[in-house]
Amino acid sequence: MTVSLKELVWERLKKQGKLRKITLEDLALHSTPEKAWISVQGAVYDITEHVKRHAGWKCGCAVSELMAILRCLGTECTEEFLEIHSQHAIQRMQPYMIGELVPKEEAEKDAENKILNMFPSMSPEATPVSEKEHHDLNLCKR
Repeated sequence: MTVSLKELVWERLKKQGKLRKITLEDLALHSTPEKAWISVQGAVYDITEHVKRHAGWKCGCAVSELMAILRCLGTECTEEFLEIHSQHAIQRMQPYMIGELVPKEEAEKDAENKILNMFPSMSPEATPVSEKEHHDLNLCKR
């Protein structure tokens, strides 16, 4: 079984806790040359530096390429990307991967779990406050 570079990067980011869960709404907020994200085949890439350095800003011959890129910023653009790029181009994008595109509900659940892990006492399984602790807390409020 062959593992793609995308899968390797995905797993590495996941293990490091750096694979973000990004919704279409979050993706749409990054649709400018200063904050340029795209999604291709379920992965989200921050291509800001690529956009800033693109030859289309300086050279008239690459303006149409730049315009096509700008049109796709902040969107899921697998179809557009694959129309003009090879699988090799996707492999070259892996260093720019920042997350995976997920439904809003999944991202919200993931964020909730991260908060609960940071504050274990907030979890539903946390030990309830004893009567004495409750009394002591009420005394502190006065």
